[in-house]
Amino acid sequence: MKLHKFKVFGAGNFPTDMLRHGQCWPETSYDVGQIGNFNPSARDVTLLSVVAPCYERWQSFGWKVTESKRL
Repeated sequence: MKLHKFKVFGAGNFPTDMLRHGQCWPETSYDVGQIGNFNPSARDVTLLSVVAPCYERWQSFGWKVTESKRL
């Protein structure tokens, strides 16, 4: 099975429902902390998924996919 690794960039509350919808999960414990960080400052979160990220859906939540590659 091939995985997709991608980064999302945004501020404020992380759209946690996108983890379910995008079939993705945080790459590291640091990324888990970034998801739980409710600080309004902007941050990157690295995610892994079995499907390619949906750029438009992430954008609709105010987060942008900044990098994406297939592993």
